[in-house]
Amino acid sequence: MLDCNGHVVDGIENKNSYLGTYGIFNERYDNITVKNCMVKDFERGIYFYDHANNGNVINNTLNNNTLGITVSFRSNYTNIINNTANNNGAGIYVSNSHTLIISFNTLDNNGDGIYSSFTLNSIIVNNTASFNSDSGYHLQEINANNLLINNTASFNSYGFLIMANSNNNTLEKNIIMKNSFGIYIDDFSYSNIVKGNLIQDNFIGSNIVSNSNDNIFFDNYFANPQNVYDKNNVNAWNTTKQVRTNILGGSFLAGNFWDDYN
Repeated sequence: MLDCNGHVVDGIENKNSYLGTYGIFNERYDNITVKNCMVKDFERGIYFYDHANNGNVINNTLNNNTLGITVSFRSNYTNIINNTANNNGAGIYVSNSHTLIISFNTLDNNGDGIYSSFTLNSIIVNNTASFNSDSGYHLQEINANNLLINNTASFNSYGFLIMANSNNNTLEKNIIMKNSFGIYIDDFSYSNIVKGNLIQDNFIGSNIVSNSNDNIFFDNYFANPQNVYDKNNVNAWNTTKQVRTNILGGSFLAGNFWDDYN
């Protein structure tokens, strides 16, 4: 275990000079915990790489790094919990790994709050991503069977950006407000389930383009200047009627709430 007890790991402030620098680097060691560190001014602040399994990254602060926290190359069963990331290229970057838990992190003023690629069977829950210049939550390239639940995305360019064969993911009970695009699905991303989300005061609530079909939207609350843009795709906007409490507290669950429905 590395417990920094609040001490600072400080790199080089000139971003043109810190390529290839890592604040804290774990390669191939299992069961490593990094906690209570402030890491700034590196290419990668905290970096778990190459089968660094069953790790924990807990209660750290990452500022002014290209990537705040990185978990990559089959570093599976890793927990990323209660970290704060500001002014990084991506607050949390995960790739080529599975069965991760990413929870209770605060991700503000980064490029992307969470950027995920080639990530499977993971849970992204109870995070807050605001004022990121690109996206709050970005699934890029073959993300599958991930659950994104009870997160908040606000004041980002994209609240949730789902791209490039990211299939069979579930977005549930998220608060998605005041982004340019609330949910943006593109580039052959299929069979995602979007349910029980508050999608409000975004420029466009949900935008679906470029051959992204068989996505299912139901029991969401849509209240945006333009609720949906779906470009020549085949997606579903309701489900089989069920006796269950819906997002408005009613007795049946089937479609979505549309603030502009006449």
